Amino acid sequence: MDKQQFEEIECFIDSLQHLSSHTRLAYQRDLTRLYDYCVSKQITDWQALDNSKLQQYIASRHRTGVSGKSIQRGLSAVRRFYQYLLTHKKVTTNPAQGLVPPKSARH
Repeated sequence: MDKQQFEEIECFIDSLQHLSSHTRLAYQRDLTRLYDYCVSKQITDWQALDNSKLQQYIASRHRTGVSGKSIQRGLSAVRRFYQYLLTHKKVTTNPAQGLVPPKSARH
């Protein structure tokens, strides 16, 4: 991952002006965490993040105690981000398509 991949997150967030500022900030945090994870795992670009690597990321978040709702929102951010990347021809697949987040605990 390099500066260009990080800038793609910023461009995506800028394109979400129809969403609340709270949602945009949450999406930005979620995607920055994913970016940092990709850097730590030496994933070179967004195209290199496949379904299985994304599942590993979700599982790692779940193991650290992140709530199911937060993981669901993060996965939603990733799905939308990859739709954006697909539209702009930066990737050829969406690794988040079909992934199911862990269930949230019931109260």
